[in-house]
Amino acid sequence: MKYPIFNLILVIALFSGCRKQLPSEPIRGTGSNITIVNDVVNGQEIIVAGSEGLSFGVAYSRKMPDGVVLEMEKPTNNLPVICIDQEGNEWDVFGICVSGPRLGQQLPVLNSALAYYFSFNAIYPGADIYNVGSVDTPDPTQNDNDWSINTEYVAALSGFDAIHSVEDPQFILYKSRDYLVDPFYVGDDERITAVKVGNTIRAYPHNIFVRHEVINDEIEGIPFTLSFCPLTATSYCWKRDNNSTFGVSGMLFNNNLIMYDRETQSLWSQIMGESVFGAKRGQSVERLSTFETTFLTLESIFDFKVEVMTRQTGFIFDYSFNPYGVYNNTDDFLVLPTFYQDQRLPNKERVIGVAIDGKAKIYPLSEL
Repeated sequence: MKYPIFNLILVIALFSGCRKQLPSEPIRGTGSNITIVNDVVNGQEIIVAGSEGLSFGVAYSRKMPDGVVLEMEKPTNNLPVICIDQEGNEWDVFGICVSGPRLGQQLPVLNSALAYYFSFNAIYPGADIYNVGSVDTPDPTQNDNDWSINTEYVAALSGFDAIHSVEDPQFILYKSRDYLVDPFYVGDDERITAVKVGNTIRAYPHNIFVRHEVINDEIEGIPFTLSFCPLTATSYCWKRDNNSTFGVSGMLFNNNLIMYDRETQSLWSQIMGESVFGAKRGQSVERLSTFETTFLTLESIFDFKVEVMTRQTGFIFDYSFNPYGVYNNTDDFLVLPTFYQDQRLPNKERVIGVAIDGKAKIYPLSEL
């Protein structure tokens, strides 16, 4: 493994990307706030829905377990409903049917996330970009039989749990706060990741998340791990066993978080969603849907019915700001080299990345 820990030098330079416009094949339906894209990625029918103005994007499979492929369009109702299908079902941002014949059903969850462009393009080189296309690139070679990824781009910056995960997150119901006495501790423009299980919606502010990267939690008897990589701006939610939790390994793959499970100490790639080293190598996770946006968008569409993670984490940090501000705003600055980069989009343009069976497609929020 290359790249031991070193002093980071901020390179203040803006990256300019060029775009090549190609005809769009997928069916695209637009409305005043949301764009709907019915598409096929690596043979699987998917839907992408999002809004650059509302700062969110989600992706789900639209082929149901009974074999029916749903054709989505923009709904007449407001958020959290994002689309309606040919059967008359309405689906919300978590991929749950809230009205219609499939009431309560879930759109199959994909390996997808909001991300910086470079992150999916580094792990899935030359990935197809919506309205742009793909490019030919060399295949990454496997150089260590114990790993399923190219260890030349695995960086060991620290050891296990040098960054402490949160094991007992605390929450407050947003509507229970007296805003006339004190302002809420999460700003309107602060990014959050939300998870819904049953009737419970929990929001995890990124200003807290960036200092811990992994949160082990449970809702209505469902244990899960929520992770956030501040370098690739990706958050994922995985189901986990009752007898095991995940932690931060201190390693990165193409700048993306590598986690470890405390049961076997196997290593897991966050974006790939699978174990890349150890006893569980090759195993994949079962994902839960997430909804990432600004706090203003979240509280406005869910009518204050959200449990928000508090700063009572058991650790002493100043959670009032994001320490990655300069990094996030400096397009050319990556902490470590990646296997592949190109100039089709700026490195840190926000996109929705969808990965299916080793292939990925990228949807810029600017197209939504």
